[in-house]
Amino acid sequence: MKKILCFILAILMLGGVLVSCDTGSEPEETTAADTTAEDTTTSVDTTTSADTTTSTTTTGQVEGDLPSGEPANIKVMSFNLQADYKTESRISNALTIINEYPCDVYCFQEANTWGDDIGTLGQLTLVKKSRVASSDVHIYYNKETLKLLDGGVNQLTYRGEVFNGVAAKHTTYFSYAVFEHIETQKQFLVINIHLDYDDTSSVVRRASVNAIFDKMDTDLAKYKNLPMILVGDTNSDYQTGKKGNGGYQHNTDPTFTYLNTKVGLKWAYQMDGVEFITENVPNFHWYSGEPYTLINNAFRMEFPNDGTAEDLAEQNGWGMDKRILDFIFVSNNGAITPKTYEVIYRNFATKEGYWKYASDHMPITCEMTIN
Repeated sequence: MKKILCFILAILMLGGVLVSCDTGSEPEETTAADTTAEDTTTSVDTTTSADTTTSTTTTGQVEGDLPSGEPANIKVMSFNLQADYKTESRISNALTIINEYPCDVYCFQEANTWGDDIGTLGQLTLVKKSRVASSDVHIYYNKETLKLLDGGVNQLTYRGEVFNGVAAKHTTYFSYAVFEHIETQKQFLVINIHLDYDDTSSVVRRASVNAIFDKMDTDLAKYKNLPMILVGDTNSDYQTGKKGNGGYQHNTDPTFTYLNTKVGLKWAYQMDGVEFITENVPNFHWYSGEPYTLINNAFRMEFPNDGTAEDLAEQNGWGMDKRILDFIFVSNNGAITPKTYEVIYRNFATKEGYWKYASDHMPITCEMTIN
């Protein structure tokens, strides 16, 4: 009888709505953590490898009750805030960028002293707070467009830890978050990294990448098949082995290549069809359309009219470098389609011909669809 009624209903709907005639059980609903209270107060112990979050989401999407084929359009920002040299003007400049470039997900590195400023003044929601004060990888999000399902912070290395005979120079972490796009119910995983940044630590950086994906096979295995976005400061340039303009040898290890080819990810900038937005590019003579993200310590200075920022940086040994250390990678299996990629060269100088930036790293954004 139930099948007959279902057949009649389907005819009445004239094919406009697909009516399920499954006589079995209904699909289970996905549950999510409360993103208005728990997100900003729940602590995650990052000193152990165990996943200490309490979210009860299921893996992947719920079949049968989602808009068929409708993609989720989102925008992601990655921004190394440079923890040192924190001033009121730098806080203001960083927040100006955040307000001028609204995103759904914001991933910050070197944000250990910036959290309250960004969260309160920027009116963003922090995924999780870490009990480890030195953790510098924070993920914020727009709770009007996204629902948080899970999130946390995990330690990658600690200072002095030895990997294949090489000691880590810094203690590093990665943060993660699982979101559901409210409008389409599409779910995706975001990972925010800041790898060891001493020139001798290529072995350590490679070990850190392996540790992240070991975590994907263990504690985070239930999210392994979700579309993935991995962003952050890798301290490894895709132009492996080249020197910056300041003559500072850096990024001679293959960490970027490993991420870009070995772990199912692809740098969004390099994917077919993505538009590279080149507004507000600097007048540095080395700029040639590449998405350079680092100008090193020159960001602290205002430069006079008798020379470019790069010229004076080289002259004074401030280390103006043309390096690309910051990336947005996405799943390379068709689950995510990048649309636009941008490096934000926002100049905050108050005089014509001067240069002043919010950080020594340029923030990057990527608009994409979750297919």
